[in-house]
This record gives sequence, C-alpha cells and structure tokens, in this order.
Amino acid sequence: MSKKLDAIVTEKVMGWPKIGESKSGYFTLHEHPEHGRIQVGPMKPSGNFTRPWSPSTQIESAWEVVEKMRDDGWVVEIETNPTKEVVCKMAKCLNPREGATRWDGPHFCMSTSLPAAASIVSLRAIGVPESEIQEALQ
Repeated sequence: MSKKLDAIVTEKVMGWPKIGESKSGYFTLHEHPEHGRIQVGPMKPSGNFTRPWSPSTQIESAWEVVEKMRDDGWVVEIETNPTKEVVCKMAKCLNPREGATRWDGPHFCMSTSLPAAASIVSLRAIGVPESEIQEALQ
C-alpha cells in the first residue's frame, strides 16, 4: 500500500512515536515497545532495526493492529465476500455495563487484502478524517 498509511497507523493507532526517517524519506523510524527501533515502510530490515513493520502489507504487522484495537475495546469482524475481497469491520460498545445499547460504528473497509483493510478501518474507527486517510493512500 503506502508508507504514509503505515506511518499514520503506527503513530495514531499503535501510539509508537516517530523518532526519525531515512535520508530519502522512504521509511520512518519508530520506537516499538517490545522490539525497540523499527523501520516503518516497505523495506527489508537493515542496520540496527529488528524488522520492518508495514501494517498495510504484512499480515503479522496488521494482526498487531487488530490486537491493539481489541485491547482498546473494539469488536473486530473479518470476512470475505463472493468477489474475494476482505471486509474488516470494527465497532465499540459505549455502555457495556448498561446493556450494550450504544455503539461507535460499525466502521468498515473492503479491500483485496486483510492488512490493507485492517489498517484503513482502524484509522476510521479512531476518528482519523477520511481526507487524511485518502491522502495517505496516494
């Protein structure tokens, strides 16, 4: 997908601070709570980086996003449709102790890949403006 999409998911959804970027601007560096410095974007690990992290293209990274959203109280539903696209939905109960009658969502995204769908829907769910998401997809 896009390094911009990966970067805003990393900062806004995961909460991992940006600590730098490559001279070319091709990838950004972030502080991962378990892995230390990681490079975010579509490159192989190099130097002092434990691994690349690309939630819009790598299933392992995307699943960390799904787990983070679940930890934050979001219900996550993933399915495929007859056209073989992946649909990812997220909703959050706003009053679970009062009968679960108020919900934020569902927010959803349909894409050809689970990583892309999970990345985009997580941004929608936390309230990132659609214009910012679309700009990141450019």
